[in-house]
Parts: sequence; structure tokens; C-alpha cells
Amino acid sequence: MFIGKHSRATIEKIRMSRVGRSHTKETKIKISEKMSARKEKDQNSYRAFLGHVLYIYKAIAKYADKWKIPFSSQAEFKNWSLYQTNEYDTLYEKWKASGWNKFEIPVVIRRIKTKGFVISNLDWKRKGNFSWWSGEIEYLHKQSKEMEKRQIKKDA
Repeated sequence: MFIGKHSRATIEKIRMSRVGRSHTKETKIKISEKMSARKEKDQNSYRAFLGHVLYIYKAIAKYADKWKIPFSSQAEFKNWSLYQTNEYDTLYEKWKASGWNKFEIPVVIRRIKTKGFVISNLDWKRKGNFSWWSGEIEYLHKQSKEMEKRQIKKDA
């Protein structure tokens, strides 16, 4: 329900403002503005050149730990991404030029799944190149929803 890290007091204020019993309209507006500022700050750090690399690394580390596969250190990954390959630079600039299009986001792909997230096994690619992230999956979801609506009308 809550995006990001909020203190218990902030969470309680947000809950109370949603209920609308103890806060004035001005307080609700202040809370909303604070949440919007936080979201914008997070989005800007995600879109920052180095911020995106570190965001990708956090995801890699999370999945590698979950799947019990090897992964490189954060320093190695950062060094490889920023200095040892030009792929990330190129993909990042295309993503930025596209107006932050979600299909242009640079992603890390493993060449061989079982070898883990080690530098020698990684490549930077464009997110839209892969069917599970591309527009095809959105089209499939859209078609599924339309079919579900038709089925509900037919059953009624």
C-alpha cells in the first residue's frame, strides 16, 4: 500500500487523512505534496546515470541471493557498467532521448542462466528486445481483459 520507506507516524497520518476524520484539507494537501516530492526524488535517482546502475545491481543481488547463484560485487558491477563497456552508455542515451520510454530501459541479461550474475556472463540489452517485457505482453493482457469482459457479458 505504501511506496517507499515511511515512518510509522507518517503512515498513520496518511491513513487518517484517507479516512478524513482528524485532518483538515490543508493537512491532506501537505501530506500529498510530501509523498509526491518523495516519488519524484526516487524517480529522478532511478533515471540518473549512476542511480540506474545501482538500481539494477540491487535487483541482481536480490535475485542471485534468492536463487542461490553467484554474483559480482557492487564495485565490480559498477566498474564494468561505467568503464569497461560502452553498451550501457549507448543504451542509456537512447533511453534518455526516447523520453524515458519503458521499452528502452537498459537491462542486464545473463548469457548462461546457471552461471549467475558474474561480469563475464552479463550483457547490457534493451528491455524491449525481450518478449516478456515488450509490447507483446501488453497486447496479450489487453486481449485477455477484452475476452474476459465478453465472457462476463455472455454469462449475464
